[in-house]
Formats: sequence, structure tokens, C-alpha cells
Amino acid sequence: MTNVQIAQKVAHMIVAANVANVTSTQIANHTDLDEDSIAASVAGVVVGEMVARRTDKYTDPLVVKTAEFIKTHRPKISLRRSKES
Repeated sequence: MTNVQIAQKVAHMIVAANVANVTSTQIANHTDLDEDSIAASVAGVVVGEMVARRTDKYTDPLVVKTAEFIKTHRPKISLRRSKES
């Protein structure tokens, strides 16, 4: 697995976790279920994963673009930092 693929997985997991958190909070706010209940947690994880899978087509190219930017500009940044020291 390349570093870019790992970064894409991390972005996927961040989206899924944040959506799951928001979903379980909204379930708790709008139903009789508690945010820590199994039903709210499972629903949050399912919705989070669904949203993350749907947004991969947007986040994956952004990760690749960011990696290419870093790869291109890393020598310039390193040179600038070495001059500052």
C-alpha cells in the first residue's frame, strides 16, 4: 500500500467517523434513544460509512492532488528552511 493510498484511507475514515458522530447525536436529539445506545451507534456507523463511500470520488483525487503538490514543493520548502537556520 502506498502512502497516497494510506492517506486516502485516512480521509475515508475521518469522513466516516465525523458523519457517524453527527448522525448518532442527531438521532439522540430527535428520538427517545440515547446517543450511547447500540441502535444510535450502529445507525451512525452505517450512515457514516455510506457517506464516506459516496464521497471517496471527491476526497481521493484531493488527496492525490495534495500529495503531488507536496512532492513538487518539498525540495523548495526544505531549501528555504535550511537557509533560515
